[in-house]
Amino acid sequence: MKSIPFAFGKVVFGEEFTNREEETLELIKQFIALNNVSIISPRRWGKSSLVNFATKKLLIERDDYRVVYLDMFNIKSEEDFYKEYTEKILNATYSGFDTFIKKSGSFFKKLIPKLSFSPIPESEISVGLDWKEVNLNPSEILDLPQKIAISEGIKIVVCIDEFQNLQIFEKPLAFQKKMRAHWQHHANVSYCLYGSKENMMKEIFNDNSYPFYRFATILNLKKIKAEKWEGFIKQRFMETDKKINDDAISEILQFSNLQPFYVQQLAQTSWLFSEFTCTINEVNAAKQNILDQYHSHFVLEMERLVNSQVNLLKAICTGITAFGNAENIKKFDLKSTPNINRAKQALIEKQIIRNVEGKLEFLDAVFEIWLGKVYFKL
Repeated sequence: MKSIPFAFGKVVFGEEFTNREEETLELIKQFIALNNVSIISPRRWGKSSLVNFATKKLLIERDDYRVVYLDMFNIKSEEDFYKEYTEKILNATYSGFDTFIKKSGSFFKKLIPKLSFSPIPESEISVGLDWKEVNLNPSEILDLPQKIAISEGIKIVVCIDEFQNLQIFEKPLAFQKKMRAHWQHHANVSYCLYGSKENMMKEIFNDNSYPFYRFATILNLKKIKAEKWEGFIKQRFMETDKKINDDAISEILQFSNLQPFYVQQLAQTSWLFSEFTCTINEVNAAKQNILDQYHSHFVLEMERLVNSQVNLLKAICTGITAFGNAENIKKFDLKSTPNINRAKQALIEKQIIRNVEGKLEFLDAVFEIWLGKVYFKL
């Protein structure tokens, strides 16, 4: 069987990664300038894939750079962060345990981390930290990439995914103040910070009451243009000895609303349903397959909402924008303008909708279609 030419639900590489040329160049330029960057966009728009692709290109072009990758998805506390952060930095900058041991004294003067290293090839350095000591001397960890960069004559790019998880720590603002106080002085390190919760990321970097206000250059990720996707989809079909009609491509892009995750998923499912040529019939079958896949998940999502939020979603699905209009309030049982505002804010916090220049949009294109077609039967 030919290799499947589309990928979704994971960080994509090589030929599977597409059409982020401008953003890739911009990121590499910021890294070379050792500027800090925050990437902000809704979930499933390809932030992690973009960072991975750009840093891989950077490492090919520059042998004086090292890249640290840290995913904070499962990091729930400041203590967890310090341990994971230390391990990722050491493993990204030192290939041999002995090499690091010889230099560790210059990096850790007050902390005495417990380091272990397996003789198995490609195994990583494991770090044990005394939380009481770390709590008293966090600077030795927060300054670690800068110290290593100076010691080794290199530049370091620290990439932290799900950065907004800092907000769930016990004392989030106090911790962020400590981080900023150290990181803003690191002349040999670039910090690339991004996450899946757009509202929280905007708050962290755009609200002047937060420590990371104006810490980084903001890269607002936009949708990939339709014409870019058209060429990509057609090319990927051709590379596997299949064809796809132009109207089939248009249907894929319309259904997915140009959201990368769903473009790739629907393109893949349509490819699987096609023997030689993908037509609108195969795409329609693939669309129904995807709606069926997510049905139970979407039902559960709706069960978690109160009536005012459900009613507002129905109003949005019909395309109206004047929610406070007396006729619309009555038609959709929206009660009052304060009730509408509360429901709107709750749906934004739940990452179901987003406010784009005063217009409410669904974050999930397939959820919007499912609501209209299956749930509300509009």
